[in-house]
Amino acid sequence: MKYHPEIDGLRTVAVAPVILFHAGFSGFGGGYVGVDVFFVISGFLITSILISDLEQGTFSILKFYERRMRRILPALFVVVLACIPFAWVWLLPSAFKDFSQSVAAVGLFASNFLFWFEVDYFDTSAERKPLLHTWSLAVEEQYYIVFPVLLAVIWRLGQRSVFGIISVLALLSLAYTVVARSFGWASDAALFYLPFSRAWELFAGSLCAMIMRRRSLSGNDAYAAVGLGLIIFAIFFFDKHTPFPSAYTVVPIVGTALVLLFARPEGFVGRFLSVRPMVQIGLISYSAYLWHQPLFAFARVRSLEDPSHMTMGALAVLTLGLAYLTWKFVEQPFRKKPSPWLPKRGVLLSVSAMCLASLVVFGTYGHVRNGFSERFQIAGWSQYEFDRSSLQVQSWRLLRNAAGNNNYGVDFNAYDQTEWFPDTDRPLILVVGNSHSKGTYNALTFSQAVVDSANVARFGTQIFDLLDPIHPFFASPNFEAADVILISTRYTEDDIAALPAVVSELRDAGKKVLVVNNTPEFLDSGNATLADSVLLSETSAGSDKAEILDKIATEHWDAFVENDPVSEIRRAIAHVAEENDIPLLDRADLICDRSSMKCFAVDEEGQKIIYDYGHITLAGAAFLGRRMDKGGWLDPIMQPTVVSE
Repeated sequence: MKYHPEIDGLRTVAVAPVILFHAGFSGFGGGYVGVDVFFVISGFLITSILISDLEQGTFSILKFYERRMRRILPALFVVVLACIPFAWVWLLPSAFKDFSQSVAAVGLFASNFLFWFEVDYFDTSAERKPLLHTWSLAVEEQYYIVFPVLLAVIWRLGQRSVFGIISVLALLSLAYTVVARSFGWASDAALFYLPFSRAWELFAGSLCAMIMRRRSLSGNDAYAAVGLGLIIFAIFFFDKHTPFPSAYTVVPIVGTALVLLFARPEGFVGRFLSVRPMVQIGLISYSAYLWHQPLFAFARVRSLEDPSHMTMGALAVLTLGLAYLTWKFVEQPFRKKPSPWLPKRGVLLSVSAMCLASLVVFGTYGHVRNGFSERFQIAGWSQYEFDRSSLQVQSWRLLRNAAGNNNYGVDFNAYDQTEWFPDTDRPLILVVGNSHSKGTYNALTFSQAVVDSANVARFGTQIFDLLDPIHPFFASPNFEAADVILISTRYTEDDIAALPAVVSELRDAGKKVLVVNNTPEFLDSGNATLADSVLLSETSAGSDKAEILDKIATEHWDAFVENDPVSEIRRAIAHVAEENDIPLLDRADLICDRSSMKCFAVDEEGQKIIYDYGHITLAGAAFLGRRMDKGGWLDPIMQPTVVSE
């Protein structure tokens, strides 16, 4: 196939916005469309090579896979292996377990399926996954497995029939994507990650290759400029809220197709794409794509706050440096014809299979070993747990045991529609809210004063949903039996706006209503809590670790209490409560001792109070329950119920 420098320039147009998007630079909200540009280019190049081989009668599936292995696997292995030691040192057990799973998925060409189950691509937690970007490689690899065989089978039907079949498949894939999104047949994550909704993008490149093969198209700078403009438009005007893939995706796909079909080196667009810097970055674009996400992810893992633009810019430059070295010393040698020191086809296939199997074995072992939790042990605190996933599961234990259902969760629980305490004369305190109501429920069940004199139940729901007059909450047995309704949630602006009407309706039903303010929130990297980060740093070397952690937590709360957006929400809740004469309780009075100006990060045995930014651990709930009994926090709840007339 003749070399086209403008295609390498187009690769630069694809990879640069992806890197800038993942670096978090504003203005590149649609930078993720660079991956879609890559899909079209891949479909175009692979189909061009396959058609050439089929026409010359030299097609060999083993030869094709050998070329793909030489192109993809060496650099991929280098980057994955480079990630492992940093992941070992920096990732806490739950994050390392997730990383191990992604390593195994890379070895199985199944990263897209793993991340479909794990995370939304645009979720902030995705930014901390070093191998998230391998989802697109998996899509391409799945295409490489299926498409050559399909093309070889239908080739005997004639090129016109082949073109028609591929066109139909592309249209079916696009139609599925649009219709499935419109009617909710598939989740956003499924549409984003899975090959069924991405195949049409690769097929678009294939169709371009067939058109170029059948027709000798002359360059057309106007069409090429429109194509480049469509790509640039998507980069700058799309964002994470743009449904994707969807009909919107047609914009960059058509743009890429126009550039491939009509850009020529002698035209303006072709000359722009063929300038040396554009070509050079395009040549190293694959390695640049491989390196950028691990660098950015580890930077975010190591920082409790988002890294600065200067830091991310420096890492973007480092990405290009590492990409050049990988291209020169790994990609290029392996892509050349076999030499005395490079493996021939049989050896290459065997070695590649063993390397892929090694990734699967390593990843599986890391998963089975639960992220090698023994890597982090705190002297004297045998019960300190870094693994937030484990702490999260533990925090649901009381409710799940009561429900007899391990799937009991935030809301829509069948158990919430049952009567928890039949035939009892004790007053019932019903805690209502989202996942943060769980911590309040747990703390109340650990309060000896509550245990001695009342029953506690929970109903999981978003507060603003209670504006619906036929919400199942109002027909639930526990609502009918409740003497006290304790609204305890992480309030949103919608919740705050709904609060007066909801409280009024509850009072009209004869209930005593109290509101619990939002939990104080602390810095959390998504990998490590504030407490974790302190313990993993040199500042944890002192003998009284609890005092150090409490001091850091106090300093953080004091520093942000006046300006933090979370505090603005807390003040808004307090204002609504005051304006509507709603008794207000504050979990800050339990997590922090205002008299001594001290916040608690761990309990007396060194167990964390919160397991992320603000969710209460089970040990933390027990700690808060004890603090409820010591002060007057429970008094507004335990006082005799006063029913408004």
